[in-house]
Amino acid sequence: MTRSFRGLICALMCGFAHTAMAADLDYLRGSEVFAPGPALYPDWSGFYLGGQVGYANAQMDFATATASLVARMLRNSSLESLANVSQWSVLGPFDTRNVTYGALAGYNVQFENTVLGIEANYNHTSLSGSSSDTLSRQVTPGDGFTYNVTVSSLASLKLTDYGTLRGRAGYAVGQFLPYAMVGFAMGRFESLRSASVSGTFVPAGALGPVSNFAMSLDEPKAVYAYGYSLGGGVDVALLPCLFLRGEFEWVQFANLQDVSANFITGRVAAAYKF
Repeated sequence: MTRSFRGLICALMCGFAHTAMAADLDYLRGSEVFAPGPALYPDWSGFYLGGQVGYANAQMDFATATASLVARMLRNSSLESLANVSQWSVLGPFDTRNVTYGALAGYNVQFENTVLGIEANYNHTSLSGSSSDTLSRQVTPGDGFTYNVTVSSLASLKLTDYGTLRGRAGYAVGQFLPYAMVGFAMGRFESLRSASVSGTFVPAGALGPVSNFAMSLDEPKAVYAYGYSLGGGVDVALLPCLFLRGEFEWVQFANLQDVSANFITGRVAAAYKF
């Protein structure tokens, strides 16, 4: 084998070795097509519609429920202006529980794991509470008379329907979507307030003559109250178009005829996603 032929073979072998080494260097390779991996969470975006059932606890405070009625009956009197009879604590709180059921509809938008949405809820129930009591006192308001006063009060409240419009924010983790929510609430109530004031009065320091007085006032009314809601829960995707839900919601209502009322509800739901 001649010297020139041996040189040609060596040159070819060195060229192949250099090409093989270059193939192992990533920065010398040509461009590759990016193929993203499958998403690790379901697609929660779009409209959905479903039904729900829950169990609610209602806390109603009737402490000031009939104060305005008593003040109205005793207006321009020393019993109200000097003795503040309308501020007597005659009634107290009441707790009640019952089943709720209804429907929900909403829309979600999704940004990778983050899910934002708006949702409307309707619930039907029968949550009723009431308080009644009588309080008697002897007062000398400083108008020259001594009074023996009895105040009797009764107040009741019944929630029949309520709905919420709320915003939701969640974070998808596998098949689960834990979320928090805040929104506006409106409910339909049946309200009854009743109060009576009666007693006797005599000149201060005297035994007679005794004079009697008695008055009463009733006020039944249908009330549409507004308020706000807070809560949280978790949605669980069973199928691409079907999910289950578990959540807790707290609702506070405002303008309830001098009654303070809030509701805590735990519920489950099933919904179909379009």
